[in-house]
Amino acid sequence: MSKTVSQPKAFTLIELLVVVAVIGILATVVVVNISSAQKKARDTKRRSDLQQIAKAAEMYFLKYDTYKIPNTGCANFGSGWFNYQDATIYPPGDGCSGSTLSYPNTIASGFENEGLFTKAPSDPKNPPNNGGYMYYPSNGKFAIYAKLELVNDKNSSGWDDGGLECGGPDNVYRMNLRVGNACE
Repeated sequence: MSKTVSQPKAFTLIELLVVVAVIGILATVVVVNISSAQKKARDTKRRSDLQQIAKAAEMYFLKYDTYKIPNTGCANFGSGWFNYQDATIYPPGDGCSGSTLSYPNTIASGFENEGLFTKAPSDPKNPPNNGGYMYYPSNGKFAIYAKLELVNDKNSSGWDDGGLECGGPDNVYRMNLRVGNACE
């Protein structure tokens, strides 16, 4: 009687390479979907933030009959980057809007000082003192801008507005979402 010794079964090199390739493809799909979901979540927060800022601006207007918050924003004009502060003294003409002082107080802090925000919203991707949202009050109206990462709801002016916006100027900051009554 002879006993046959069976060889242990093993995977071939080709089988291992196929498995590694499939795992790599699946990992790539998951990473892309996670990245897209993160962008969508940040854009949703931006839309919500702009709506909150718009409501706060309307409340401020009801109290003071203006959308400009004094001593905030670009050279204390009450407009510009919402969360940005830079107390640097520039030579005349080199600062914000040709002034000598750029952003001494944030527009967000003006809303906070009025009790309209406990903590004003800021862009989820940019640090609070690094741009993000823009606020422009003018002639009894205002506009708030943000830059969305996923632009998919363009109107005829090329703005991703979700039905909230009526067009806008070509701007160097590539903002693509505007909320406010400046369109009315």
